[in-house]
Parts: sequence; C-alpha cells; structure tokens
Amino acid sequence: GATVLADFVTAAGPVLAELGHDDATIADKVATVVAATKDHQEGAFLGACYHAEDFLRTWTAELPFGRPMA
Repeated sequence: GATVLADFVTAAGPVLAELGHDDATIADKVATVVAATKDHQEGAFLGACYHAEDFLRTWTAELPFGRPMA
C-alpha cells in the first residue's frame, strides 16, 4: 500500500523556501519530520498530527479542538 502523508508535512518545503531557507535545510527538515512520523503505529497521517500537537504544546498548554489540519 501507499504511505499517505499529511498535507501540512508535504507542503512544508514550499513554505520553508518562502521563508528563505536553503534547499539543504528544507530537505533535512522535511526528511526529519517524515522519518519521525511515517512508521507511527496509527499511520503516517496521525503520526504527523501527534507530532504537530506536541509542537503546538510548546506554545500553549491548551490546544484548540480537532486535529491540526493545515
């Protein structure tokens, strides 16, 4: 089967490019997130959601309702 990645992971490259990051940095950052989430026991999509939620918790203790969907 195919591995389905979250759109906010696949769209990260162009966003990072717009912010001025170089190609090597972009590739490294995206590859790091994909590697950290692709083999999650609940699938790559939910793995990315949990990863994003963990990151959002560094900003605030209470998250908004729902999954971080782009």
